Amino acid sequence: MIAFDKPSGLLIAPDRWDKKRENLMGLVHDKYGHGVANVHRLDADTSGVLLCSKSKVATSVSRANFSSS
Repeated sequence: MIAFDKPSGLLIAPDRWDKKRENLMGLVHDKYGHGVANVHRLDADTSGVLLCSKSKVATSVSRANFSSS
């Protein structure tokens, strides 16, 4: 697991209409590779901690646990 402090105004994922708009997962993938996946999402205007996993197994387990709480 890895945690990122997402500032307000930054998207989590690419914008549907503006693919060039900066987003957190694009920055994460550039630095850590495409194996890192977000476990949950935050609205663009929301700041806070975003949890990501570094493997497919951890993603599956984390998402299942996160959504059940």
